Amino acid sequence: MMKLNTLGMALATSALIATGAHAATGNARDGLMLIKGINLIVLENMTVSGGEVEGKTYVGGNLGGTSTQIGFGNSQYGQAQNAYSTLTVGGNLTAGIQLSNGPNGGVSSTIDNYGAYVVGSVTQRLNLNSNAATVRVGGNLQDINYTNGTRLDVAGSTLTTIGLGDNSVTRIGGNATGFNSGNNNVVLDVRGSVGDLGIGTGTVRVGGAVGNLNGGNNMNVSVVGTVGNGNLGNNTTLRANGNVNVNGSGGSTIYTAGDFTGNGNGAAVSEFYSFNNVVTAPTTPDAPVVDGLTASTAQIKADVLALSSALGGLAVTNIASTAADNATRLTFTVADTNPNTAAVFNLSAVEFNTATQFQFSFASLNKPVIINISGAADGVYNWGATAANFGGDTLQAYSQNIIYNFTDATTLNINREVYGSVLAANAVVTNTANINGSVIAKIFTMQAEVHLGTYARNVDIIPDHVGTVPEPATWALLITGFGLTGAAMRRRRSVAA
Repeated sequence: MMKLNTLGMALATSALIATGAHAATGNARDGLMLIKGINLIVLENMTVSGGEVEGKTYVGGNLGGTSTQIGFGNSQYGQAQNAYSTLTVGGNLTAGIQLSNGPNGGVSSTIDNYGAYVVGSVTQRLNLNSNAATVRVGGNLQDINYTNGTRLDVAGSTLTTIGLGDNSVTRIGGNATGFNSGNNNVVLDVRGSVGDLGIGTGTVRVGGAVGNLNGGNNMNVSVVGTVGNGNLGNNTTLRANGNVNVNGSGGSTIYTAGDFTGNGNGAAVSEFYSFNNVVTAPTTPDAPVVDGLTASTAQIKADVLALSSALGGLAVTNIASTAADNATRLTFTVADTNPNTAAVFNLSAVEFNTATQFQFSFASLNKPVIINISGAADGVYNWGATAANFGGDTLQAYSQNIIYNFTDATTLNINREVYGSVLAANAVVTNTANINGSVIAKIFTMQAEVHLGTYARNVDIIPDHVGTVPEPATWALLITGFGLTGAAMRRRRSVAA
C-alpha cells in the first residue's frame, strides 16, 4: 500500500516539475498586517475611471486609466505604519496621479514613507502635493511636479523639461530633456545628455553633453561631453571634457579639455586643460538603482491568500439573523467583547447576492468581526446591500472591525457603500460605490473612493504560522496526482479480493 501511495505522489510531483508549476508559501499573520497597513492592494492590474484612495496603494502590475488622487489621508481614521511607499506600481504608470501625504488619523500626523515606487515607466504627469517625497522610476519619466526636498531616481530618461524644487536630489540614468527653475541647493546627476540645463545653486554632473546651460550663481557643474551654448552665473565653476561655448561672468571659472569659443566676460578660462588631482576630470555618475518588485508581489499574493484561507477556516461563532418582515435584511449582532478572539459569520452566496441591507450591532468597537462569504458556482458576487446600524456607534467606526472574506470569488461588483475591509484576492473587483476599509483584489477597476481606516483590531485571531497555499493550477495537478493514487489503491483492493 505504501508503495502505491508513494507512486501516486511521485506522479503528481512529476507533473508539477514538468509544467514548471510551484507552490507559493504565505504567512496569514503577515497577510493581516498588510491589510492593516495598506489601503488598497491589487495583485495584477488596476484601472482608474473615477474615485481616489485615502491611504497607501500597492499595484503589482500596471496602473492605468484617467487620473486619481492617492494618499490624501483621513484626519480621524488611519492605517498601520510600514515600509511601503504611498504608491507602489510593479508595472507601468499610465494614469495621471495627484500624490499627497495626508493625515493618518489616530496613528500619525501624516502617512509614512511618502512617495512613489514605479518599476516601469511613468507616461503621465506625476504631481507631488507635499514636500520631501521619494520617487523611484525603473523606466522613463514623462513629467513630474517637484516639491521641496524631493529625492528622484529614474533609471531611464526624462521626457519633458522638469522644474526642480529646493533641496532636491535627482539622479537620471538616461538622457534628460531639460531642467529649469530658480531652485536652490540642488544635487543633479544625469548619466546621459541634457538638452536644456537651467537651475539655481547646487551641484550638477552630466555624463554626456549639455545643449544649453543657463546656470545660477554658486554652481558647480561637471560635464563629460560638450557644452553647446548658454550663460554662467556668478561664482560658478564649470568643468568639461569637450568643447565649451558659453558666456561667462565675473567670479566664474571655466576648465575645458577642448576649445572655448564663448565670451569670458571676466571669467577665468582655462582651455585645452589637462585635468589633475587638484582639478579633477568630469566623470559619469553612477546609475540609479531601482529594484524590481516581482518577488515582493509574489510574497504579498501568497500572504493574502494564506490569510483568506485561515479566516475561512475559523469556526463559526455567530449567525446573521433575518427580519421577520424582510428575509433580505441581515443583522450582524456581536455581544462578546473579548478583543483577542473573532466573531465569525458565514454567508452563502445566495444570502449575500440577495441581501438588500446589512445591519450591525457590536457591544465593543475592539472586537474583530470576520464575515466569510462563499458558495457561488460561477464565482460571481454582487454587493447590493446597503449598510445600517443601530446603537450609538457610527458605521465608519465599525469599518475597522470587519473583514469581508470572499474565499472563492472570481468577480465582485460593489454597488453599495461598504464599511469594512474587502478580501477578494482571486477576484476581478469593480466598485461603483465607496469602500471604507482596505481592498485586496486580483484586478481592480476603481470608479468610486477607497477610504481609511483599515482593519485595526487584534492579529491574534489567526495562528502565527506559515502555511503553503498552492496556486490554482498547482491544485489541479495535485488533485490529478491524488486521483492516480486513489485509482491505484482501488486496483490493489480489486486484486486482493
